Amino acid sequence: MKTASFTAILRALVLAASLAPALAQAAPTFVAVELAAPNGEFAGGLVYANGMNNLGDVVGAVCLDVNTNHCQAFVANTSQFTLLPGLGAVFSTADDINDAGQVVGSFSNGATDVFVYSAGVTTQLGSLGGGYIGATAINNVGTVVGRSASNGGGGFQAFSYSAGVLTSLQGLLGSVLSEATDINDAGQIAGAVALPGLDYQAYRLDGAAVQLLGTLGGSNSVAAGISSSGAVVGTAKLVADVASHAFLWRDGVMTDLGTLGGTHSYARSVNSLGWVVGSSETASPYEAVFLYRDGAMSNLADLVDLGPDWFPVGAADLNDRGQIVVNAFNQVTTERRVFRLDPIAAQQAVPAPATASLVLAALALAAAQRRRCRPLAAAQA
Repeated sequence: MKTASFTAILRALVLAASLAPALAQAAPTFVAVELAAPNGEFAGGLVYANGMNNLGDVVGAVCLDVNTNHCQAFVANTSQFTLLPGLGAVFSTADDINDAGQVVGSFSNGATDVFVYSAGVTTQLGSLGGGYIGATAINNVGTVVGRSASNGGGGFQAFSYSAGVLTSLQGLLGSVLSEATDINDAGQIAGAVALPGLDYQAYRLDGAAVQLLGTLGGSNSVAAGISSSGAVVGTAKLVADVASHAFLWRDGVMTDLGTLGGTHSYARSVNSLGWVVGSSETASPYEAVFLYRDGAMSNLADLVDLGPDWFPVGAADLNDRGQIVVNAFNQVTTERRVFRLDPIAAQQAVPAPATASLVLAALALAAAQRRRCRPLAAAQA
């Protein structure tokens, strides 16, 4: 019978030890970080998040009375909660923030308008002639996208705003019915457009080139987010429109992300790592927040501890560092809060118990082999 050499055994043990951490940490793990709380007039108000930049700064709105829309836009991180000044409106909300701290949102004093807040200055965008305009995203170049009511009614049209100029995308998209939902730093825009003879279709606009992304076999699709590399996420109908599923589109292929056991799922944001967040129906009557990574969809509630009785009810955004911002609900107090979920990267540097045991076993085996080999070497001398 052949006996495995000491070198082969040691190599096997070292290989097993190196694989143990990866096997033990196949699923991402997060720590919940609570944002600074509002004070003054809005102390104790209902806070909800809409967006986040790569620095972990979060934007949204804090409301005293949601029934009367008494809400104000904010920017927050772990140490500071700032209400955006200069809007003079009963209702305002911040929708997105870039890495330079520029914020885009909307406010209303009857009619709805869009603003950009930058370095303490608030700029009103105007409209394309209709009575409504809403922004959805701002990139690191400062370009804003969204949708605006058409002049005289008749639906909405996608727009972009850059260097003080508000531009309709109707001509590029070839439709009077469209919306822009996200934009990356390369200027690629994702959204949805209704073309003659078709229901709404997700699209990616790259310069003057429009690419329809298709569906999952059903009648329509809508894009919600776009990554730095141009990957797009959203929701699409399945064959016969029996359900809507979250999708990830990249390199010309639309992938069905599935669900957490329910019928429908909806993707909201995608980062440069290919992670996707959104919501999904489960086998129970409730929706759950999901994280899709490495080909698998996980319930985010299983990957983080928000504290007793707290659970996430909506993923607002995901950044390129892997941070996720969620709106959470307390089942006992009915209180709502915003949490930022930070990946626990430090765990990767700490050997798992199995790793330590294998390393110790390898060292013990090495010592035993050396003891056995010494008499044989002496006899052969």
